[in-house]
Amino acid sequence: PALYFDGNDNMGFSGSIISGTPDGFATFIYKLDADPPTASATAGPVLGDFGSDAAANHWPFTDGTIYDDFGTTARKTVGNPTPSLASFRLISQHSAASDFVVIIDGVQFYSTSTNTVGWSSAQTIGSSFFGSTIFLLGHVGLVIFAPLKPASSLRKRIEHSAAYSFKLACS
Repeated sequence: PALYFDGNDNMGFSGSIISGTPDGFATFIYKLDADPPTASATAGPVLGDFGSDAAANHWPFTDGTIYDDFGTTARKTVGNPTPSLASFRLISQHSAASDFVVIIDGVQFYSTSTNTVGWSSAQTIGSSFFGSTIFLLGHVGLVIFAPLKPASSLRKRIEHSAAYSFKLACS
């Protein structure tokens, strides 16, 4: 019940999914073929591109570190998560003025108050940026976007519903 990206394709959008909003939120169910990924010019660890920074995103890079620009003007060095991304993981992110957060499996993994919201005009799932030659080698099981920063209780309900829906689809 997941989209499989084979390292040669992506889902690009004419325009963008989230744009012109001061806040944005996304939840993904995501699994890589390998964590950390092997070095490759065309296949690798990419969730997508939703921010306006020109640098490539990596979920994670070959050293295990996640670099991401979800809804921001400056790509963040998010860190090297302990849970393997080679198993299905529930990833949530939000971007708001002075607030950028990444949550993995319900646990806040990264946050910074240094953030300026900026959305890409050509958003993608499965490639590092529009026109990129770096594509996802892995699965995306579910995607939810919202043009807001949800309160913690709403975020937890969204994550719970996403995980439950994905589990039902896998049954």
